[in-house]
Amino acid sequence: ARLFFGAEGMVALSRLDLAKVEPVLGLEPGRLSGILGGAGALRVEFAEPDTPRAKVVLDFPSLDGDLALEARGAVGERTLALSGKLACELAADTLDRLAALEKSSGRRFLKPASVALMVVSASAPLDAAMKPDLPAAAFEASGTVSALSFETRDSKGALTTLATGPIALSIRSARLADEIACSAKSDDSASSTGAIDLDLKIRGALGADPIVDGTLRSSGIPSATVDAAAGTKGAIGRNLGETISLEVVATGLSKKAGVLSTVLDATNAKLTIAPVRIDGGFLRLVKEPSVATLALTPAVREQLLASLHPVFADVAASQGVRIVLESFAWPLDGNMRKFDAVFTLDLGEAKLVNRG
Repeated sequence: ARLFFGAEGMVALSRLDLAKVEPVLGLEPGRLSGILGGAGALRVEFAEPDTPRAKVVLDFPSLDGDLALEARGAVGERTLALSGKLACELAADTLDRLAALEKSSGRRFLKPASVALMVVSASAPLDAAMKPDLPAAAFEASGTVSALSFETRDSKGALTTLATGPIALSIRSARLADEIACSAKSDDSASSTGAIDLDLKIRGALGADPIVDGTLRSSGIPSATVDAAAGTKGAIGRNLGETISLEVVATGLSKKAGVLSTVLDATNAKLTIAPVRIDGGFLRLVKEPSVATLALTPAVREQLLASLHPVFADVAASQGVRIVLESFAWPLDGNMRKFDAVFTLDLGEAKLVNRG
């Protein structure tokens, strides 16, 4: 078998507009054409001497690409190799579609984002019919995403603008069916998301239930960012303080199993969530209790403690509030009627203050 059936030549398409074929493919309008930015050109040059090779050039308003393909090795033992680069400018409304925000009335991206991807190497064995064996493929790429600007509106109409710093990406795999390693890093601590460092290893990524090991570290996150993203109307900032640092470690995490541990360090609080596991449709503590220490701010006293008993609204304690979570079952199906927890609330030496 031959990769190009022994042919040699060039195919050039000008004014190629995928918006016209999206309905035929069953895609929502703009799903592909939005990424490309409109009609553009596609050129493919190919030849099949001793070593079959091809060059693909993409020239669209929002997407440029230059990719090289080559079938290396002896006949019967060939490997398809790919290298090259892609650069894309995604409009704000395209980002909304990709993030499924186009139907949201309160959240939207404010400006375009630039994405650059360099395919350092990609290869896959070819079978006797010259078809690539994707599970056995290897891949290495790096890239960048420009700063993102995002706006969210709460129920009262108040607007909050969030901004990330530039993000560096890395993806690599020696064999796709075995493991894929990904990382994302942003060192812009002055951004709305603070500094971010994410490392993931995904085992069995091509299967029905991939397994994830990884660590997420983020420092200096403004609480306003979390409030805006979660729609908590400022509650996180009032209870935890102005900034949050977070570390989340996942071990063997899948749809049905795995362990998560979390440490959150905020201006007014420190929270150590002991490892939790996925078990029977619930998140449960593995062994150790989880401990949270909160400064006794007015928000903690009036919103958290007073919800337990009105008398706590008038409590003053010098050491803050210590909460020990001894057992915990969080339903993963979202049915909070199944939620169950046992905790101890320790105010230390406390006194009641008459506030009139």
